[in-house]
Amino acid sequence: SENRLELPPASDAPSKLHKSFSHVGYLVMNNMINYDWQQLLTCADMFPNLHSLQVAFNSLRTLGPVPVGSLSQLRLLDVGANPLRDFSELWHLSQLPRLEELNINSCELPCVKFEDDGCQHSTQHFKSLTSLYIANNPLDNWKSVCQLSRLASLENLTFGLQIKADDYFPEFIYAIIRTLKMLNRTQVTVKEKRDYELFYLKKFSCPYYDAGGSENPTSDTVLNQDFVQEHPTFLQLAIDIGAPFDERGHRDKSQAPLKDQMLKVSILLPDGDRLERTLLPSVKISRLKMMLRRSLKLPHSAKLKLSYTPKKSCRDEKNIPLDCDYKDVGFFSLGDGDTIHLSW
Repeated sequence: SENRLELPPASDAPSKLHKSFSHVGYLVMNNMINYDWQQLLTCADMFPNLHSLQVAFNSLRTLGPVPVGSLSQLRLLDVGANPLRDFSELWHLSQLPRLEELNINSCELPCVKFEDDGCQHSTQHFKSLTSLYIANNPLDNWKSVCQLSRLASLENLTFGLQIKADDYFPEFIYAIIRTLKMLNRTQVTVKEKRDYELFYLKKFSCPYYDAGGSENPTSDTVLNQDFVQEHPTFLQLAIDIGAPFDERGHRDKSQAPLKDQMLKVSILLPDGDRLERTLLPSVKISRLKMMLRRSLKLPHSAKLKLSYTPKKSCRDEKNIPLDCDYKDVGFFSLGDGDTIHLSW
């Protein structure tokens, strides 16, 4: 890194140095700002067995084509902290056959979009990519998440979560990107992932049925394209684990004003502190847990346990467990003034 060495003359092809550098597998060329992308590639070509390459902090604004056969063994590439500003620059890297890990943090990327957008759901780009680091970019979050769901092998994602849409939760990323196992260095269990998927289906059940969805969906089910663009994996998820209940017949019924439905509850924390919250009886236990995770800044891996005591309970009365994530708080007869006990 930070070298200002001149490249060998054109007559000295990189292949002439292959024997000298045949055992080098990891090359770091950060902060070599006098080199452009093609010069960095020329340097890398001197190392025939390169599996990891870092070219961060090089003020690169463009990435040109990678010659056929070049970087064919590469599994990790770091181009972070270069002002690329356009995701199309990364298309040049998409056909590297063994690339598994890509760092594009802090590249000023406003969105993610693949060259074959509008074709079949899975993209032909980055077929081997399992880990992607794309934090600290001004992304249009959920549209970019939908695009990332097209990566066939993506399991590990680092992603900025400046959520712009009230209806979305960070946990929905696990549902939208079906292959994902780790988000922002937090691994999800199989049960947690299934819970997030069920919550996602439940949350968008009405738009799904409005878009032409069925309670018994098949691969032949045709949905409105606007819905498909916003929820590209929803149909397959509904096919795999079951469609959500159609609640449209219930949503138009006359209801009491929201302010009259709200429950004021006290949440008792393990250290004895209390949080005062107002909840609708229709709030799911899973959503309540998500809200508490965010407000207390708990990791996704924290196993929250909830129970409650009624306001007018006897002294020796046991806490009532809130032990079903996809029941609403009203199902447990939670009332105004009750105390919720939180532990993890």
